Amino acid sequence: YYTAHWDHLGHCDAVNGDDICNGALDNASGVAGLVALAEANVKAGPARRSLVFLSVTCEECGLLGSRYYAQHPIYPIAQTVGGVN
Repeated sequence: YYTAHWDHLGHCDAVNGDDICNGALDNASGVAGLVALAEANVKAGPARRSLVFLSVTCEECGLLGSRYYAQHPIYPIAQTVGGVN
């Protein structure tokens, strides 16, 4: 499976008066890359195995989206070959 996360905290503890957490750009870039990768796989035709493209949330708050997927996977974790984040 391929994952990216789209959320960010927005504001955090101020450093030198700046309380903006500048992670939204890298998160948006990761999700855009995930969508581009999914589109490229569709254009390439059917894969030899099932692929999952997963955009998770609440990663900045304790990996909640990833934890939820691990507890409720689309395919059994024991049959999952690997993951790329």
